[in-house]
Amino acid sequence: MCNTYTLKKPHGGMMGIPKPLKPLLEKLDHTLIRPTVPAPVLLEDEARMMRWGFQRPWAKTINNTRTDKLDSPVWKKAFETRRCLIPMAGFYEFSGPAGKKQAHLFQAMEGAGDEWLWAAGIWEPNEELGECFSMLMRDSAGTVKSIHDRMPVLVPERWHARWLAGEDKAEFPGVALKAENADNPLKHSKRKDGDKHPEPVQPELFGGGG
Repeated sequence: MCNTYTLKKPHGGMMGIPKPLKPLLEKLDHTLIRPTVPAPVLLEDEARMMRWGFQRPWAKTINNTRTDKLDSPVWKKAFETRRCLIPMAGFYEFSGPAGKKQAHLFQAMEGAGDEWLWAAGIWEPNEELGECFSMLMRDSAGTVKSIHDRMPVLVPERWHARWLAGEDKAEFPGVALKAENADNPLKHSKRKDGDKHPEPVQPELFGGGG
């Protein structure tokens, strides 16, 4: 499942980012996004900062939503009425045994169109945590398939308006990705309070394995 993504472009810059998102990205003091960390998301008419991960009594953080479970009461209302797009410069997956895991960074293929990746997301209000978002997951394909069995639902730019308006069912043509081995981004990653990012709690019944 995708538990780590980055907002840092290899060569910097904000090309391809809609204007509403630019002020949020420019003010961020972190570019590595993990569950429970705030990140910018795009709605139909504005951009907002939200926490990554829904919270339920049985789970502290449910950060991913499987597309085959969208009819579940956990996701149904948000999928039907509250959609968002999650900008990513790239996302990470990991392979190998514990303690020796290899990080793999997936980014948009150069020359394929969009410079940024846009993951399909849903969101909900939370009285304690504020607004929270979750990332949709599908069966993996292409370069991701050999590393992990699931990947984010990536929305091509021409489909953005339809997705946000609730006109699509999370089924989109593939986005060309390139993959490269990368240094483990979690080795020195800490939150503002000095604590390491927590491992997510993602029950299989409600979206785990995504």
